[in-house]
Amino acid sequence: MRAVSIVDLDEQQRLGELLKYLRGSQSQREFGKKIGVSHPTISAWENCQWEPSEKYLQKIAALSGATLGDLKAYLQSNHSPETFVILKDEPNIPTGVPTETSFRSDFNLETTYSLNQIARILRILADMLDPPQPPNSNS
Repeated sequence: MRAVSIVDLDEQQRLGELLKYLRGSQSQREFGKKIGVSHPTISAWENCQWEPSEKYLQKIAALSGATLGDLKAYLQSNHSPETFVILKDEPNIPTGVPTETSFRSDFNLETTYSLNQIARILRILADMLDPPQPPNSNS
């Protein structure tokens, strides 16, 4: 189960936090079935005892609608799990939105980003400028 893709304890801890966030109220057993591993493996990953192989990192990324590259970048960041899965439960981009190609040409983007990546970046920036407020406890 040891992989070379995560070498830093901080990255292992971030992965553990992300896994706990992704599985939410699901049991480790239920979540493990989605990835194709046992619940002791999920527990070991969450508690930084083992590192998943790249194959399982890809499955974890796919569960949240991200790429392996997105996951690796997240693990090297200082962001919370919420920022990684920002578009996980949101619907697809509605029709009428510019295509990826027209968006790139309109804004002269040389780097290739998918519309989901662009939307994720914009959402993170918007949240940084105007963070979500906690629900009013007087309700």
